[in-house]
Amino acid sequence: MTPYVLVVEDEDALATLLHYNLDKEGYQIAVAGDGEEALTMASERAVLRRIRPGLADDRITVGDIVIDRVAHRVKRQGKEVHLGPTEFRLLDYLMQHPGRVFSREQLLDAVWGSDVYVEARTVDVHIGRLRKALNGSADGDPIRTVRSAGYSLDVEAA
Repeated sequence: MTPYVLVVEDEDALATLLHYNLDKEGYQIAVAGDGEEALTMASERAVLRRIRPGLADDRITVGDIVIDRVAHRVKRQGKEVHLGPTEFRLLDYLMQHPGRVFSREQLLDAVWGSDVYVEARTVDVHIGRLRKALNGSADGDPIRTVRSAGYSLDVEAA
């Protein structure tokens, strides 16, 4: 079994450097932007392993996007897509419900949690980052904006 490392770093350049070097040495890596995110990620991994061991090594495929929850990796059209922890959780949630339209508030509750106060427009920023990462070298935008309603992972565009 490959060792799993959780890197907690708020500076993107340093987190990328650590991810690169640890990956090169054969570790599975997850990156958290702060301590709170790291605790959430660590507890979700441990809880999933105890409650549903089969879920711990889940891979979800929607269209040409593959998400590996254990390795905390995303691939689109066979190419690695580098995402921050929030974008990873956002994509994971959208991939669990392809085609369904979610409002900003629904995404905030599902991804950030209902006990955290975050502006609804924060979702727009993270959707933008997710789009930029997913569409880097791929054709078509898998995320559909539904005016006055929210966002959806569009399976046909993926």
